[in-house]
Amino acid sequence: MECKDGKSVSSDAGTCVPTIPDCKTHHSSGNCTECHPPFVLPDDFTTCVTPVPNCTVHLHTGVCRTCLENLTTSVDNTCVEILPGCKAYSGEGRCNQCNDGYEMNGNGCAAAKGGDGGLPTGAIIGIVIAAVVVLLLLLLLLLFLCCRRPKTAYESVDWQHRKSSVESDKHKDIATTEETEVTQFNDGAATEANPLDTQDTESTTALTKRKSRRTRSTRRTEALVADIELENMYSEQNEIVEDAV
Repeated sequence: MECKDGKSVSSDAGTCVPTIPDCKTHHSSGNCTECHPPFVLPDDFTTCVTPVPNCTVHLHTGVCRTCLENLTTSVDNTCVEILPGCKAYSGEGRCNQCNDGYEMNGNGCAAAKGGDGGLPTGAIIGIVIAAVVVLLLLLLLLLFLCCRRPKTAYESVDWQHRKSSVESDKHKDIATTEETEVTQFNDGAATEANPLDTQDTESTTALTKRKSRRTRSTRRTEALVADIELENMYSEQNEIVEDAV
């Protein structure tokens, strides 16, 4: 069976399908199942592309998608050897860009030097953030203490003032009053009758002398203490005569 120009016979159904350049065997679906050497089939089976050395899977554009083991693709669409710490490769197999934590070293990458026991960048950032948080907490604590200090001092002073007022009231001297009581004796004859005598009549003659008696009473803490001189209240011939109030 022959097809017109631009058509090829499919291997599975014997129908005419569009011809795919460099395709050896066509399928009735219009795809290619086998290419003429040295061409290879890409992943979509729609074309035949020039093979990339050491490439196992090609794209329909001729770009290599997957290389053999221990190989990777470069920016020039070639398969090159994998270098430790390398992220992007040139066509000559040199490293163009390193992964984080590595730096360029000749044609490859080497671990970044951060000094003896250097920390990764992420760890350093974490330490800085933690330090900033701690400083903010300390500042807040200082502000809290400073705001409370005046109030505490005021309460302390007020308590001291009240305490001193109470103590001063306790030690305050109680007012002392002095009372004078005078008992007058009438001058008269020594034969003045004793008021306690059982006789019905009382003499009103004056006593021979006048005596006064002073007593002092002191009231302290609401208690009355009276000092009375008993010897001045009585004589051999006279006794105290107190007027009824």
